[in-house]
Amino acid sequence: MLDVSGLQNWVDAEATRTGADALRTAGGAFREAVENQETAWAGISGCYEAPEREDILAVFRNITPHSELVESASTQAASALTDFADQVAALNILRKDLLARVAAFGPPACTPEDPDGSIQDIQRLLLQTEIDRLARSYQEAEETCAAALNNVTGHNPGLVGALAGPNVGLVAAAADNVMGVHTFQRVTVVNAREVPMPVLERRFTPLLGSYDQLTGPEQLGYRWLREGDQWISVHSPLHPDAGITRRQWFTQEVYRTVREWRPEVSRNMYNRSEWYRTRVDARPDRWHVPDAQKPSWTETPGSLKGIKVGGAVLTTAMAGLTFADNRAENHNQLLRENPEMSDADREFRANEMAAVQTATSVGIDLGAGAAGAAIGTVIGGPVGTVIGFGVGMGISWLTDAGSDGNSFKDKASEFTVDLYDSAKDAVSGGFEAAGEVWDKLWGK
Repeated sequence: MLDVSGLQNWVDAEATRTGADALRTAGGAFREAVENQETAWAGISGCYEAPEREDILAVFRNITPHSELVESASTQAASALTDFADQVAALNILRKDLLARVAAFGPPACTPEDPDGSIQDIQRLLLQTEIDRLARSYQEAEETCAAALNNVTGHNPGLVGALAGPNVGLVAAAADNVMGVHTFQRVTVVNAREVPMPVLERRFTPLLGSYDQLTGPEQLGYRWLREGDQWISVHSPLHPDAGITRRQWFTQEVYRTVREWRPEVSRNMYNRSEWYRTRVDARPDRWHVPDAQKPSWTETPGSLKGIKVGGAVLTTAMAGLTFADNRAENHNQLLRENPEMSDADREFRANEMAAVQTATSVGIDLGAGAAGAAIGTVIGGPVGTVIGFGVGMGISWLTDAGSDGNSFKDKASEFTVDLYDSAKDAVSGGFEAAGEVWDKLWGK
């Protein structure tokens, strides 16, 4: 007999899709109804005066954001159900074909070609394998949908959340890697420049012999050029050679941008580790020793400036996106868990937590990069640089891996926030205790 229990009692794909659409519509309608009530309630501001006026007018301050959260949560749940319905619809095509083949598969029969029915047994086994595989696909679709519904929070990260996802550390690490392989090189070049022609090289009247034979101006040290009936001094701007330049060749040291794939020698390891020092001295060509004379910022090649500035800007931008994503998630979490908080307190707390979380994430990424660089400089050569890149980015990715809230970075950020809160409470308690002592000694 064939076991088709896994193909029974499947949900109706169309009914599921219809329910998802109704859920999405209900969420939007709920938000709209709350906003309409908020607008109507605000109308009393012009005619209601009492000591509790501000409290009365602020009734909808926390209710309205909750309606937006409900709409977002219903949209997320509806999307999960719609995806599930699409998967079931596709699997139903295979299910219909399999059930038809099961119905056509009769009991074992002995034939001259298969006297013991072994061929039909093999066919039954193959068909059962197809049935089990399809049943498992449906079960996986159910589990995926259930996981998506369990993770519905109402937090809609949007574009910022998409950019600040689990792979944000990889972007910053890649930028750091690009910066790491570009450095400067000091070179001597020959250049030419135009310089004014010295006065002594200009055309002038030849010396006529003895001092007595020189003209009066010549005796005073001037040189003259005769043009027609006019005598023109070599110092005069009217002289035809005035302003003439000549080419002068000179050498100078400049800096250019180069790609250096060899890792830089770690001076700390070189001074402290005999093994590392012996390894570097045996093959110094496998490591890069930077020039002790570094260029100033104005001397730095433009291409290297662009790489350094661009990488730093990208890294900063990734940190900013991480902060924005953390802040939005914290804001929605506070809406759910502490609806009594005021807008100002909620904003402050969300920003405070996001700052600590972002600092933790960036610190982990920097640590991953440092670990990769350390491994690269131990190996040496271009291979060491490439392996160091891979290790650094791998650590960054692994610390981000995991479902929402369960990655290493998430746990580390949560721990750091708790540690920050404990330190803040301790400092606050210290100030309060100091204040009490002051009051006891000197009075209020």
